[in-house]
Amino acid sequence: MIKGFEFLLPTKIIYGIGSLQQLTEELKQFNPKKIMVVTDPKLISLKVTDKLEEALKGYSYIICDEVEQNPKDHNITKAAEIARNEQVDLIIAFGGGSPIDAAKVISILAAQDGDIQDYMHKKNSIKKTVPMIAIPTTAGTGSEVTFSSVITDTTEKFKYTVKSPLIAAKVAIVDPLLTITLPPCITATTGIDALTHAIEGYTSLRAEPIAEALGLYAVSYLTENLEKAFKNGNDIEARDNMMMGSLMAGLSFGHSDVGAVHCMAEALGSIYDAPHGTCNSVLLPYVMEYNLTAAEKKYANIANYMGLFGPNDLMTAAEGIENIKILSRKIGLPSLKSLNVSPEDFELLSEMSEKNSSTLNNPRPINKESYLKIFKRAYADS
Repeated sequence: MIKGFEFLLPTKIIYGIGSLQQLTEELKQFNPKKIMVVTDPKLISLKVTDKLEEALKGYSYIICDEVEQNPKDHNITKAAEIARNEQVDLIIAFGGGSPIDAAKVISILAAQDGDIQDYMHKKNSIKKTVPMIAIPTTAGTGSEVTFSSVITDTTEKFKYTVKSPLIAAKVAIVDPLLTITLPPCITATTGIDALTHAIEGYTSLRAEPIAEALGLYAVSYLTENLEKAFKNGNDIEARDNMMMGSLMAGLSFGHSDVGAVHCMAEALGSIYDAPHGTCNSVLLPYVMEYNLTAAEKKYANIANYMGLFGPNDLMTAAEGIENIKILSRKIGLPSLKSLNVSPEDFELLSEMSEKNSSTLNNPRPINKESYLKIFKRAYADS
């Protein structure tokens, strides 16, 4: 019997090449008096935001471009204060996962005030938000269709998740053309980030049939096209398929959960401020090796969607894990050691990983000691 579940999607998705052009029509329903664009300075320097600003002609808007990778509590506090002072009534998140995650929490504080810590530590409930439109520029996080946001508490050096359907984007405009200018290194790390979302969304203990289907099919889109997009950023078909894979992966893990890869990656990001996608990429195959005994059938299915078929589930699953390692090398992804991670921090990182709430939904039970072994294994292999 299939266990009962709920599947909530509060976001209208507009997908397709050139779909950014539809922003003008979507803005009409909000009739905003003042818009805040949340982005990062790299996109401005690369002139990717020029297309957005063209679509905003005739509207009053301000740009908040001080969002860091692994968005910090003080980034949110400062931006929210500006949004309140400027009486912003619509937020447009434009960029990768960091601007989109930041915009979600800015939308809370701009609407109902309060201290960000109260929401990170679940002391305050979320009752209203400033409406948000999300426009992703990477094929990676899927944050445009999730209702969670990961923010770093800079005092504790720990990442907390703020989650509520109310923080979901009202509209997600997903235009593969916006990824054309992505450098190969960002294409690689965001692509593996999306693959991690697909795999963990599919294998999470909280997964239900719709999330499983989305995650599994996303694996095919991503693994078939990541190397192509990495080698030729102008390959619009590969970019299109990567964007769709990322979107589906976001829907998958957003309606189930992630697992040990994210628990470890968020610990690394908290201590070393390393890019989230990079942290996922260096840990994914090693966590899969640990989970193999508990997720053999699902990992075999994942390998099948990579086009791999072995004599039995165990061998097929193992081949799939090895294929991810090979793909990572082909697209030049770094190793754990190359992130300048000190083995002296492994105890702390393992402790932080265990405290992450997603530990409970990893397909195989995992604790601090197991996390420590995985960190050591990934480091020794790099």
